[in-house]
Amino acid sequence: MQTDSPAQSGRDSNATSGHVWFHYVFRSVETLSDKFGWPAVFLILGYVFVFKFASLEQKQTLIDMYLLGKGIDQWYPIGVVVAFATLLLLAQDFWWRRKDRIKQREIDRLSQWKSDFQEHHIGTKLHHTQDFREGG
Repeated sequence: MQTDSPAQSGRDSNATSGHVWFHYVFRSVETLSDKFGWPAVFLILGYVFVFKFASLEQKQTLIDMYLLGKGIDQWYPIGVVVAFATLLLLAQDFWWRRKDRIKQREIDRLSQWKSDFQEHHIGTKLHHTQDFREGG
């Protein structure tokens, strides 16, 4: 019977913990995007990235330029931020509309199944109220 050396077992546990870490981060981002939307996720991730990796001088420069407006001689720094934020908002709108359509289709499918099931078991057509979504 062959046993793994400590180096091999350590490598396997590191690979597994790396996979678990990646899965945890991915699930966290997914949860944040569902609760707060993509613009908030990018804002939070940007904040964490700057907080963790930027030097004190870089942090002061970002605050001076993008929050206080100091040293902006051109329009492009703000233009890039506005364009990126607009794209994020449009992506979020697309995502929410898509989720709403999927949920509405499932509601319609279940309500139709329920009506068909009831009509089959009572042997007569059900009387439905006016469908306001279709205007008729």
